[in-house]
Amino acid sequence: MNAAEPKQGGKPCRILVIEDNTGDLYLIRQAFLSAGIDCEIVTFSDGEKALRYVQEIANTEDMPKPDLVLLDLHLPKLDSTDILRTMRESRFMAKTPVVVLSSSISQWEHDRLAAYAVARHLEKPVGLDEFLLIGEKVREVMQEGL
Repeated sequence: MNAAEPKQGGKPCRILVIEDNTGDLYLIRQAFLSAGIDCEIVTFSDGEKALRYVQEIANTEDMPKPDLVLLDLHLPKLDSTDILRTMRESRFMAKTPVVVLSSSISQWEHDRLAAYAVARHLEKPVGLDEFLLIGEKVREVMQEGL
């Protein structure tokens, strides 16, 4: 299976994007299109609402789970590590790949995320061409998980 194709059984892949900046969310969608990622995208711009959603799906076996989570590290109303902790403590989402976006990549952030088995920790690019490469990096992570 290729990241741009439906999963077995014809179900589309699903990506959960948690990002509070609407401009960045638009660019993320464009990056996915540019990389040929044809997945259902579930989005949240509010950390508290995202956490409630993750808690609900992480603790319910029959709810559809994302194949990947793209998480902004700096969310309003909530520390993003609360979302990561909830995922990693869940038997249904413990192995879900997570790509974290951050405005800067410091050693402190890198060390803090290491405990949550984050697949990639990416610095948010400032240029359009670099931002579109996020789609390729997400595609790589999805293909590694096959």
